[in-house]
Amino acid sequence: MVSLRNRLSSHAGVRLERRMDVNQFSKAHGLKPEEALGMVRDFAKEKVKETEKGPLNHYHQMPVDRIDSVITDRALFSTDMQKALGRKTGGTARPDVVQMTRDRYDAQGNLVRGGLGAANLTGEGMATWVFKPGIMELPGYDCTGEYPDLPSIPLQSEYIEAVLISSEHKVGNVQSKLEAGGIQTRVLTQDAWKQEYPKH
Repeated sequence: MVSLRNRLSSHAGVRLERRMDVNQFSKAHGLKPEEALGMVRDFAKEKVKETEKGPLNHYHQMPVDRIDSVITDRALFSTDMQKALGRKTGGTARPDVVQMTRDRYDAQGNLVRGGLGAANLTGEGMATWVFKPGIMELPGYDCTGEYPDLPSIPLQSEYIEAVLISSEHKVGNVQSKLEAGGIQTRVLTQDAWKQEYPKH
């Protein structure tokens, strides 16, 4: 199990190699590939919970001008799912999933690496969804690679901590759109978030 998790992590963005590793593991242990993948995902998730003592917030950055389609869907969809809906999308390393960054802690609860901004996507045109640790319990959650991922993320209040915007003058507009779409969460600037949570 550990060796498979390590192999999946070593080529997290290469779907074909990940699939081959899972298939080999499943054949060796008499499992279906989806069962093997589920086992290693659960193993990796429980390992994180066991060894990292801190609020495991997750972050997903996207262009702020895509907020409207996200509100319509009431979910974040993978690039593949968006293309199936006939939308134009940009290139991503893993088009089959929604990738995120996350806060990483040591066993004493000290923040080792903050997830906010770790994807190095900057500029006034970006929005960052901050997700609560509860998304780790959603079906398909995978933290075997560098970036945790999900096939899609429902925009329900039990999963969303906040939406962060670069510019103060865009906060009210985004807040209004979210409320009109029935999505209840705080909208604030990244600077305001960092003042509330200076360690992040």
